[in-house]
Amino acid sequence: MFCKNLLPVFKLLIIFIYLFLSSDGYNLNVDEAIVFKDPFKRPRDRGSYFGYSVALYSDEFYQNPAVIVGAPRANVSAMYVNEPGSVFKCTFDGRCREWIVEDSKNGRLGGMYGSQIRDFSWLGATISVENHIHPRVVVCAPRWKIKLSTEVYMNGLCYYSKIDTPDKFNRSNDIWIKSMTDYHLQTSRAKNGQVYYHYGMGQLGMSMHEFHTDGSWNIMLGSPGAFSWYGTPVLVTEES
Repeated sequence: MFCKNLLPVFKLLIIFIYLFLSSDGYNLNVDEAIVFKDPFKRPRDRGSYFGYSVALYSDEFYQNPAVIVGAPRANVSAMYVNEPGSVFKCTFDGRCREWIVEDSKNGRLGGMYGSQIRDFSWLGATISVENHIHPRVVVCAPRWKIKLSTEVYMNGLCYYSKIDTPDKFNRSNDIWIKSMTDYHLQTSRAKNGQVYYHYGMGQLGMSMHEFHTDGSWNIMLGSPGAFSWYGTPVLVTEES
């Protein structure tokens, strides 16, 4: 009876020993690591959150690999906007160079109703680099805001670039992904008269995932503040 009761214990012990012997530990090589640092960091700055997001990049010949690093509280060079966030291209010699993904300032823009507010927009909070020799790169600013009349809405915005040549990192983005900026869909009114945020606090791009389907490139963007913080995913597709 005693041995029969111990049988399950022995089985568990054998399983534990097997798993222990067949597993390997994983750690970072801190002795030979390449350390990237915010090149614009100043002693009294409150910090840019350099490294909040990262993505790997290599050119078409795989000769110049780099790390694309987000710093969502950075102040962009020569721009009169408070902490819009920035992105850096860091090469494996330890040097980091700022990529000014977006060079516009606060205020009205052509082709968009209302005025943008880039202050504290957290550009670089999320970054996606396609696994391709000429990758699509998407950088999001989920705290980007738009002012419509007297109201301010935190829609969030993402910036799309096609890196077809290395000097693309010296130019601003190609396209804005502005799925939450429709003037008529910022708020909605329920039957009881209560006003709710529709897209008004969408915070587009707080998370994202890039993937491919047959003949299409897709990126799924998280929008946690949509529909009064119920949240929703937003699918953006580009046909090949």
